[in-house]
Amino acid sequence: MERSASVPEDLLNGNYSIAAQQAFNRQVAGAMGFDFEAGRIDTTTHPFCIGLCPGDCRLTTRYNEQNFTGSLYGIMHEAGHGLYEQGLPAEHYGTPLGMGASLGIHESQSRLWENHVGRSPAFWEHWHPVACGYFPELKKFSPAQITAAVNRVSPSFIRVEADQVTYDLHIFLRFEIEVKLIERRLAVADVPACWNEEFEKMLGLKVTKDADGCLQDNHWSMGMLGYFPTYTLGNLNASQLMRQAALDLPALEAELARGEYGALREWLREKIHRQGLRHQPAELMRRATGEPTRSVCHLEFLQCRACRRRAAKADGSTRRHTTPTLQITPCKCWMPSCRRGRSSWCGKTGRAVGPRARRCARQNNRAAPATDWPATVRCGRHRKTPAPC
Repeated sequence: MERSASVPEDLLNGNYSIAAQQAFNRQVAGAMGFDFEAGRIDTTTHPFCIGLCPGDCRLTTRYNEQNFTGSLYGIMHEAGHGLYEQGLPAEHYGTPLGMGASLGIHESQSRLWENHVGRSPAFWEHWHPVACGYFPELKKFSPAQITAAVNRVSPSFIRVEADQVTYDLHIFLRFEIEVKLIERRLAVADVPACWNEEFEKMLGLKVTKDADGCLQDNHWSMGMLGYFPTYTLGNLNASQLMRQAALDLPALEAELARGEYGALREWLREKIHRQGLRHQPAELMRRATGEPTRSVCHLEFLQCRACRRRAAKADGSTRRHTTPTLQITPCKCWMPSCRRGRSSWCGKTGRAVGPRARRCARQNNRAAPATDWPATVRCGRHRKTPAPC
C-alpha cells in the first residue's frame, strides 16, 4: 500500500460513455476468444456469467461513466468463465465430461484473464492506443501509468472492485460469517452488525450502508453458502496455471504484448476446459501443473507484481526499485520480464540459472523445477540460502 500511495485513487476518473465502454469491452472479449456467435454481453446490477447450454453463454457487467475499469475487468473476468463454458466438450453436454471440474477451477479461469492478463504491463502496452480511441481522456496517461492505477493497492468496500492484495480479505470475512451462521453462533438479523464490526477490524473502513456491506453480493440471497472461498481457490489455481503456461509456452509474454491470446487460450483448453469433470480438482491441477493446488505460486505472483524493477509513478516518471534485503528467495514466476528470476543460482555449480530455460550455465543441464528447488539454491543478490517452500 505504501508503494501505491503515489498513485491517486481517482487518477483514471473522467467521462467514459457507456456506449464507448461497451464497444471496447466487446473488442477485448473478442480478442480473448469469446465467441459472440454463441454468446452475448448484457447489463446487470452485479456482473455474472451463465452458460445456458452449448451455443448460449451470457456475460453481464455494470457501468460507471466516471471510471471504465470496473466494466472492463468485469467483462474480462466473466469472459474467462465464458471461455471455460464454450471450451467444454459440447458432445458430452449433460454428462460429467461436459461440466466444469469445480467452482475453484472455474474461478481460476476468470481470475487468470482478469488479473494475470488484464492487469499486466503487456496488456496496456498493446491496448493503450485502442483504449485511447474509445476514451480520448486516456491519451494523457502512459501505459505504465494506467498499469500502476489498475494495480493500486488500497482497502475498499466492494469485493469485485478490490485490488489483488486485499481481495482475499473480503473472502475471509464472508467465510467466517458463514461458519458462524451454519454453527448457529450468529443470527441472520445480526449479520449486518457483525459484518460492519469485522470489516472495520480487517480493512480499517467503516461501513455506512449495507449496500457497501453485507448486501453487496447476491450469493447469500440465492442460498449459495460456501461459494466465496472458491474465489480464493481460483486465485491460487490461476497463479499456478499461469506459471506453468509460461514454462510450456516460451513465446507467451511476447504474444501477450502483441494482444495475441490464442496460444494461452488453447493451452487452457487442452489442460482444463476439454477435461470437463474427468478428474477431481486436485488431480486436474496436478496433471496441468505437476502438483495439486498450492498457495506459494500466488504469493510469489503478488510479490513479483509489487517488486518490479521499474515502478511507474503517477507523474509518468519511473524509478529503480531496490529489492528489500529480506526478499532473498528466487522469483519463480518464470516470466522473462521478471528480473528477480535472473538472480537464481544453481545449487550444484554456483553458476547463474536463467529464468526461462532453467539451465545450469556450466553443465547445460536442466535445473530442478522451481517448486522442487533444494535448500542449496542460493540468492544471486545476497548469496544466502533461502528456506525451502
